[in-house]
Amino acid sequence: PASVTTGIQVSPTATPAAALSKVAKVAEDYYIKKRDTAEKVESAKKVFEIKGELDKYLESEKENINDENAINNFKSKYNDYVNQQLSQVKNRRVKKRIEQNLDLELSEYVYNIKKNSYKALESESLINVNNKINSLAAKYGTTLNPILKVKFKSQAKDEMRDFASNFDLPKNVLDKKLEAIDRDFLLADMQQFIGKSNGAEQIKKL
Repeated sequence: PASVTTGIQVSPTATPAAALSKVAKVAEDYYIKKRDTAEKVESAKKVFEIKGELDKYLESEKENINDENAINNFKSKYNDYVNQQLSQVKNRRVKKRIEQNLDLELSEYVYNIKKNSYKALESESLINVNNKINSLAAKYGTTLNPILKVKFKSQAKDEMRDFASNFDLPKNVLDKKLEAIDRDFLLADMQQFIGKSNGAEQIKKL
């Protein structure tokens, strides 16, 4: 009769419903895995695209000897560009992946900015030191006053020692640079006597 109920309930672990449940679970897992893979590819592609522009910002600060200023300049451009690019991404999960990947990239950018600034500072400082030493060598070569000669040569070596201290040059590197100064100033001495009647004798005494 229609009014009679058996009281029997279908168990998903003991009937064909269990098999359907497992199939549904496999299908769901496959869909999620496929979706995650696609989102990873999409986010990686976008990060690569964004980095192409960020690399230009990094290059523009390469000669900036002030690392704090260089970092601030980069971050300002970075924030503006990244926010503009993220606003175009509609998928919330993809956007999150991009943000996480860029956060990791940012620390590397900051490191490279500091490294580049240090190299630029070292290079510019060396140019300044060489200019000072060349100026002192020129003064040295135009005077016969032995006191001034000692003064100019000592100042030149002090400039190089100061540079070595500021940039932690190894002792063997400093020693080679000091030897180069000795050679330059010796050459200046020799040039003073070239062409003079007793020039050869004077050069031998150097």
